Amino acid sequence: MKRVLFVSRDYNARNDGGSAVAKRNLAFLKALGLQVAELTIGVPSLAVRLKNVLLRESYGDRRSLRKQLKYHLSQPYDFVFFDGSHYGVYLREFARHGFKTICFFHNVEVDYYQQKYKTTHQPQDKLMVGFIAHNERCCIDHASYLITLNERDNRQLQKRYHRGADFILPTSFDAYDAAEHHDPVKLPEQYLFVGTNFFANKEAMDYYIKEIAPSVHIPLLVVGNIAEAFQDATATPNVHFLGRVDDLAPYYLQATAVVAPILSGSGLKTKTVEALRYGKYVIGSAEAFEGIPILNYPGAGCECHNTSDYISLINSLKVAKTNEASLRLFDEQFSTATQLKRFSEFIMSTEQ
Repeated sequence: MKRVLFVSRDYNARNDGGSAVAKRNLAFLKALGLQVAELTIGVPSLAVRLKNVLLRESYGDRRSLRKQLKYHLSQPYDFVFFDGSHYGVYLREFARHGFKTICFFHNVEVDYYQQKYKTTHQPQDKLMVGFIAHNERCCIDHASYLITLNERDNRQLQKRYHRGADFILPTSFDAYDAAEHHDPVKLPEQYLFVGTNFFANKEAMDYYIKEIAPSVHIPLLVVGNIAEAFQDATATPNVHFLGRVDDLAPYYLQATAVVAPILSGSGLKTKTVEALRYGKYVIGSAEAFEGIPILNYPGAGCECHNTSDYISLINSLKVAKTNEASLRLFDEQFSTATQLKRFSEFIMSTEQ
């Protein structure tokens, strides 16, 4: 049995899109019958993070972690899978010891942090730009294979680093099985936004509240800890912040449609794929549909180009709560079965 080391952040620490994809990547490796060991990099303290940035170390690097690294460098792994480009210095070290390495890019992180800084204006985000550029360059120069979430990120890698992806692996989920959940929450007609508390979601909700909400008559339910960013916001009668929930399924199932007015970001939006999984029509921006062939599946959703588009569509949309076009798009492009088959073929090709 082939042995693999999976290097990633602590995917149980946060309930966000990146963690969902990390868990999926790990599950895919195990589904191929590989013996998988893990090197988990916890969220570093502020002091450790500052040291990492100033010394151009791998993200989260500290003495206790380097002891684990030394152990793994002595093991006969067939390849090492890096779930993220924050760990480029570590990847370089494995490559120099003769290991075959794969780097999975959740984003082109330099682009991500540049966009984040423009939104937050926080000095720590500015510092991260140079730091992550160093680690991404290590990945580009030393990884045996590169994987991105979508074609846009592949093009950005080529433009910035002059090396593209060897494989594109989008976000994917198991098909939703209605039998595995209890009776859904009974909700009145409303749209849904799901998001964690990070800059692109906050930017999207700011835009919705200020520009869209005053002109639409159907309420929006906002689920997720994005609510924490709006605790002091002026109340908007038709935007309701629910906060964290244990199970998203009932809220997806009862929503008329999902709204995703995302203005910034990189990678592929997990929230869009998740909405399609539940058969939801998606009203979103170009960014929300990046890497998702919405135009090839008429009736699955609509890309809005300006505020008027959102207002008109939200006020006039007539669609079934279980939308067959959305389910078809999910099944053909983003289901576990579809993407695991592709991933298996890619891993087999690296062994030739």
